[in-house]
Amino acid sequence: IGEFFTAVVNNFAEIIFQADMLSGAIVFIGILITSRIDVLSAVIASCTATLVAIALGLPKGGIMAGLYGFNAIFLMMTFFGRGFALSIKSFIYAVCAAAVSVIFYVGIGALLAPIGAPVAAFPFATIGIASLIGRDAFTGLRYVEPLYWGVPETIDKMLKEQDAESGKDAAEPAGESVTG
Repeated sequence: IGEFFTAVVNNFAEIIFQADMLSGAIVFIGILITSRIDVLSAVIASCTATLVAIALGLPKGGIMAGLYGFNAIFLMMTFFGRGFALSIKSFIYAVCAAAVSVIFYVGIGALLAPIGAPVAAFPFATIGIASLIGRDAFTGLRYVEPLYWGVPETIDKMLKEQDAESGKDAAEPAGESVTG
């Protein structure tokens, strides 16, 4: 349990390319100060990525250093409440993206190993861009235009105000996006 906790915290530390619990705690506190939704979703993503890495039998040193979790945190914070409106479906999608990021990290790492290139945030960038470009394929997810991105709590409040003004239900049909 102690090692699992260390790995989860080190996923936060790896966001700033550090591999120690103090750095992870500082990043965690920074996210907590800005958004309760982001910090909760980041913890869930970190736990998910750590469990996937363990299930895949990945090297313990990499798991403990946070190599497999920081992309998952980025993706969860991008999709849940920011790229897509807060909903159960966007939460499930974000958790799935977090899990896939671990597998993608390992695959890209294997491809880049012969030339010694780092993987870094390539899984986050690739999965994030592909998902947002292909957003119309995800039925039931309400896309939020980047112009309106910010703190998930603020985005959710804005969406509810827009829905109240237009007389819509909170769940906008798939394929439509939030525009001013």
